[in-house]
Amino acid sequence: MTGESAVYRVVFPLRSVDPFGSVHESEPDRAAIEAIGRLDAGKTARIAARAVSIHTDPRNKEEMRTESATVTVLTVEKHEAIEVPAGRFETIVLRVEAEQAPDSPAVHRVYRRYWYAPALGWYVRYEIAMTGPSLNQRNEYVAVKITSEKRAERP
Repeated sequence: MTGESAVYRVVFPLRSVDPFGSVHESEPDRAAIEAIGRLDAGKTARIAARAVSIHTDPRNKEEMRTESATVTVLTVEKHEAIEVPAGRFETIVLRVEAEQAPDSPAVHRVYRRYWYAPALGWYVRYEIAMTGPSLNQRNEYVAVKITSEKRAERP
């Protein structure tokens, strides 16, 4: 999207609030991400992250905070040209999945996939998939172009 001034918006928070009011935050090791280097297809990297969840008990309004350390595996799946409402982009498809502890049963599996557009320095498509014996869900989010007309419509 050269020669055009535009604002792009991608929906994927590092901080989210679920329907029950629980707050979830994730902070990956930025130095480990920077150390990855070129995003060549087939490349894999392990990245440590810190996760915090805050849940308020609906009965007694007591706040419970849980912190954990995780390791995710980032895999560069491929390079792909895609079209989203914001336009057509050359992307690098990144898959991120939590590393399972060797002694824990793999009941549910969650992975995230990002279509990173180097021309923007951000991703233009994102999906999260959760699968398991009692769960089979996939959500997708894409970038949209916000024009000056759309900006003016906001209250």
